[in-house]
Amino acid sequence: MNTTAFAKRLRLFGNGRRWIGLHEPSLSEGANCRLRCQQIQGAIDQIRTFTLGNTFFAPILSLQAWNQGQNYIVIAWTVLMLLFSWWLLFHWKASYHNEGKLEDMRRFVTQTCINAGIWCMGMILFYDAVHGDNKTVFTAIMVGSLALGTIGFSAAPFAAICYLAIHVVVLATVPLFYAIEYSSGHDLLLSLMSVGISIAILKGVLERAKAQLSAFMNVEVLKQKTIELQQASVELAFKSRHDGLTGLLNRSSFDEALSAVLESTNPNHRAAVIIADLNDFKPINDSLGHAAGDAVLKFTA
Repeated sequence: MNTTAFAKRLRLFGNGRRWIGLHEPSLSEGANCRLRCQQIQGAIDQIRTFTLGNTFFAPILSLQAWNQGQNYIVIAWTVLMLLFSWWLLFHWKASYHNEGKLEDMRRFVTQTCINAGIWCMGMILFYDAVHGDNKTVFTAIMVGSLALGTIGFSAAPFAAICYLAIHVVVLATVPLFYAIEYSSGHDLLLSLMSVGISIAILKGVLERAKAQLSAFMNVEVLKQKTIELQQASVELAFKSRHDGLTGLLNRSSFDEALSAVLESTNPNHRAAVIIADLNDFKPINDSLGHAAGDAVLKFTA
């Protein structure tokens, strides 16, 4: 890897904290809420695939540890994993209250971390019970769960990174412990493989988060420009019909308004125009200046 590529990767990981959905300093609080709301909703929209993945992977993982003297633990873990996954599906889809507040993101991340913790519990409980090639299959299933969950939650990068972090700590530490304890090169290789895959997934999550934030900010800028144009249009329309100093209708607008009144007036009713004149206005301008005269006109208007 050349120096330029390495520097870009460092900047990617260094800036990642700005893109993970907690608070983007360049956005208003309202925009930050919309961003978090969009991220959470995007992750919830993908929850069905994630739940189906859990339903598929959990029993396969359990089979690797079956008939190893702890079947009741295998059954208990499998039931807990499936029940919690399906509860998340119905909870997030049916009743999750999301306004994009920091509390909403933290609650969402907490539930995501609990899900990751249950998965990792399976790694801790059953890794010692599998041997040989089954250990490779076992770790591959865990890595598959890691990839599926992280990608599934990637619409909410902070949740995805927390999910990934919990998995990678367990996936790297458990095989590494056995590698050190039993001088096992196989376990060491599984540990390193888990770390390498996790780094690749993390890079993908950060890249998506960067693109997501960029797209969101472009939309926010477009919204702001649209509002500014609408305000400028309203202001221009007002200025074209009103006197710049007093805010009263200018001559052409007054003529239009007067014509409209005269045309709509009942023939049995009368309309009147009152003309007011300011006595001794010129001496005010001459003695106190035009600023004072303008102030008098504004007050009178």
